[in-house]
Amino acid sequence: MKNSYLILSNLFYISIAFIPFIILHCFLFKSRMNMKKLLFSIASAVIILPVIAFFCFSASFKHYEYLKDILFVGYCLLYIFAYMGLIAFNYLIFFIINLKDNKVKAVKYIPAFLVLFLILYLSVPTYLAFVSTITNTKQGAFLSQAAVKLSVFPCTKKVLELIAFKII
Repeated sequence: MKNSYLILSNLFYISIAFIPFIILHCFLFKSRMNMKKLLFSIASAVIILPVIAFFCFSASFKHYEYLKDILFVGYCLLYIFAYMGLIAFNYLIFFIINLKDNKVKAVKYIPAFLVLFLILYLSVPTYLAFVSTITNTKQGAFLSQAAVKLSVFPCTKKVLELIAFKII
């Protein structure tokens, strides 16, 4: 039962984290896709993935009262940002390699770079909090305080403050 909870909850986080990248990919490469593939990609981002995420969420957490708990929402957001950061980093590398191969002007893709850097910025507090749990107490306290300062959303800030107080 514990393994199925972990698998389903991680499927929930990954399903939600993939949505902005599918939409970004559709807008960037719509000239290279046929209409059927473009519509399927947008439908998967807007309909299929949220449905999968909802069923994984309802199967793994089972109680909707959790949504009222600000710490639970903060933990969920931290997991989603962690997966979004991993995907954004890999997507950025793919994107840079793709630009070098095609010799296309990068000016056209500046909004995409800004979106990817924004997503990477949102995921930085999660990684700082993770590294703060591994390092010794002095460095861990500094990294967790930096994570709290860089966090944008109040619910993730609350969770990161709790992580900081555990370390100090």
